Amino acid sequence: MSIASSENVKRLPPGLFAGATRLQHNTLTGEEAVATPWEIGQILGVRRINDQCVELQTADSTGNRELAAGWVGRSMEIGIFGSLFWLSFLSGRSALVMALISPLIFTVIGLLVYLFSGARRNRGTFIRLHRGTRKLYYVAPGQEELLTLDFDRLVPMAGFMPLLASGVYTTRHPLFLVGLDTIATPPCERCIVCGNLGWRDDGQSAKQLWDYLQRFMEDGPHGLTPPPPVPRRDTRTQAFTRQFHEWSAKFREDLPTAKSRWRSPWLVFWKVFWLIAMVFPDSLADWLQYNVPYTRFPKQIDELCDMPSPRVDNRGIDE
Repeated sequence: MSIASSENVKRLPPGLFAGATRLQHNTLTGEEAVATPWEIGQILGVRRINDQCVELQTADSTGNRELAAGWVGRSMEIGIFGSLFWLSFLSGRSALVMALISPLIFTVIGLLVYLFSGARRNRGTFIRLHRGTRKLYYVAPGQEELLTLDFDRLVPMAGFMPLLASGVYTTRHPLFLVGLDTIATPPCERCIVCGNLGWRDDGQSAKQLWDYLQRFMEDGPHGLTPPPPVPRRDTRTQAFTRQFHEWSAKFREDLPTAKSRWRSPWLVFWKVFWLIAMVFPDSLADWLQYNVPYTRFPKQIDELCDMPSPRVDNRGIDE
């Protein structure tokens, strides 16, 4: 399956697909399917599903914008660890001054990253695939123009995206869906980057998501594990504490007794590390993003897919 080879088509830069692995239509990749609703939602990035439509997160909302908001909390933590460094290894008045101002400096840097990233104006967008029309629907963040791509002409790839996260170099391997926008003049290639996590997994989650989408387009949701229900609208405080409660429940599930915790010090260490490095920054991001709107689909797409778009009004986001 390939995109039209007309010389008039405006192509995407070849470097965008450096390191990507081409996938195939009508052929499953052979990757073991994820089994739980949590994995479907958090690893594959599937948000909602019904008989005719599946809605996916985008890398823009699960990665770039949440990462920008999360940098506020991570910057605060870097500043606090910097203060501990100054107090531990240096002495005198200068060390005390640096210990006091380090959290402030790094927090201001994190806020500037957040403010200038655009994350405070738009929380992100979603991708919808309809098995009746066999079309992909997408609205870019902050825009109103609907992009419609033919599913059967998409070129799927397990992508490669280098990323600097929390000061550490890593890679993501989301699912790329490359299609031809025939409405544009001249026609041009578009690459939709799905929101599966793909953290250093060499494309495993991209392949699992592509298999999931192929099965849905052929047989609908029957036999597929659905994602968890979209959380109801909480208060701002509840939005901030939600991930702490989830972390606590998972901690008790994996380490139910004091004896099990004593026998698994490394697992306890990684649980605490995850709490500091991910849960707190992401929870603060949820608090900051509480009233930030999502991009909405046109009303006719909401009706076609039987999925209301998230919106923001004086009560906040309302499904």
